[in-house]
Amino acid sequence: MWAYATIKVSHPILFRSVGDVVVGLPDLDAFKPQEISILVWAFATANQSHPTLFEKIGDAVAALDHLSAFNPQELSNLVWAYATLNESHSGLFDKVALAIDSLSDLKAFAPQTFSNIVWAYATAGQRNPYLFEKIGDAIGNLDELRSFTPQAFSNTLWAYGKANESHNALFEKIGNSIVALNNLNAFTPQELSNTLWALAIAKVKSTNLFEKIGDALLSRHDISTFTPQNLSNIVWAYSKANEAHAGLFKRVGDTIIARDDLSTFTPQNIVNTVWAFAAANELRPDVFKKIGDAIVETNDLKSFSARGLASLAWSYAVSNVDVPLVFNHQFIGALLEKQHDFDENNLRQLYQWHLWQTGEESKPGLPRGLQERCRHTFIDYHVTTSALQEDAVGELLSIGLNPMEEVLTQSGYRLDALVEVGGKKVGIEVDGPSHYIGGTGTVNGSTILKHRQVSTIDKISIVSVPYWEWNKFGNDRSKKQDYLRSILGFSE
Repeated sequence: MWAYATIKVSHPILFRSVGDVVVGLPDLDAFKPQEISILVWAFATANQSHPTLFEKIGDAVAALDHLSAFNPQELSNLVWAYATLNESHSGLFDKVALAIDSLSDLKAFAPQTFSNIVWAYATAGQRNPYLFEKIGDAIGNLDELRSFTPQAFSNTLWAYGKANESHNALFEKIGNSIVALNNLNAFTPQELSNTLWALAIAKVKSTNLFEKIGDALLSRHDISTFTPQNLSNIVWAYSKANEAHAGLFKRVGDTIIARDDLSTFTPQNIVNTVWAFAAANELRPDVFKKIGDAIVETNDLKSFSARGLASLAWSYAVSNVDVPLVFNHQFIGALLEKQHDFDENNLRQLYQWHLWQTGEESKPGLPRGLQERCRHTFIDYHVTTSALQEDAVGELLSIGLNPMEEVLTQSGYRLDALVEVGGKKVGIEVDGPSHYIGGTGTVNGSTILKHRQVSTIDKISIVSVPYWEWNKFGNDRSKKQDYLRSILGFSE
């Protein structure tokens, strides 16, 4: 079996016959750990499924008193094989995790062994926080990771993200190791995509790594061979992690435009892509138009999830790119079919799309029942007042204005403060770090949309107070007051 799998020769009848013979044995006591490991590895490598065989082997391993006779590679092969063939056996996974946890250290484990084990548990959906913590600690405590391959780096990070297991030391260690590499030429598109995805999911701040990967992607002569999932996950990760890289977005956007068609983009790929461009305030009309045309061509809105429909609507509202053949009666029908699946964030997104359609485009929006539900959820959402906001409002009072705080506008938005200057209402938005892309001065899609819709629909001019502008004045109240007078055009 090992030989057939190693030379990648498939022989289904042979594999089935061998599997049946093993299943027919009264027990597996005669099998050594290495033989069990090689057997399941061979079936998985050859992509030959045999559920009864895997059940028998899983039961046998789980029934052992301990797995001290198995070496790290054999333990890794076991769980890797089960995960690869999607064979479920909680008893085996629990037994292997217990065996690893009982070890005093993991110095005998190779990088690929670590990677395969956590990948297997994540892929199989086998939750085991103690195992992930122990392996994370072991990797984090290594002096250096030069023996890790790009695949080991990528699969390890992906596994922690997929399993929703946080381990800052592990992510920092791997991140620093990748940044220290001369180049990333050895990384495949999938490995780069998985690495970025994992960083975004884990919410680990790693600006240097995002910059390194972004620059590496720009340096590649051609990314047209990247799959739709690669492209969409890459830009999604940058937006999700709030990391800026305008050059990368331009490159991905150009690649999408250059494609003859986007028929290979799944609904998830489409949603992740448009959401990423909108959230990052990379508002390229040509990209949104091309993706809109692709949606029309496939005519398959019903295959979008509830979250996908809401994100799609919100993204186009941010972009302000009109695609009437997408947002028509069929779109409304798809929304109504999934209306009970929307969470609160989806409802808020749909309300902003409704404002775009009715308040900015003078077109039909949401049906009344869904509209009222969305509006109610939208106006009920309230962010805690920040110290920055309170400070700015206090200085508005000091210069002779009478600001109203947390004002609910007719459209449903809340403004940090509302003042009257020269007989006109002016909304004051004290914008903290969450309103900007990374460490740049570029506002994100959510902020762009709010400012635009309040100005257009409520006819209230918006003046922004960026946090870095305010913070540079320190405790100098006089400078803060002069700054407010300047941006408002107000004189006593």
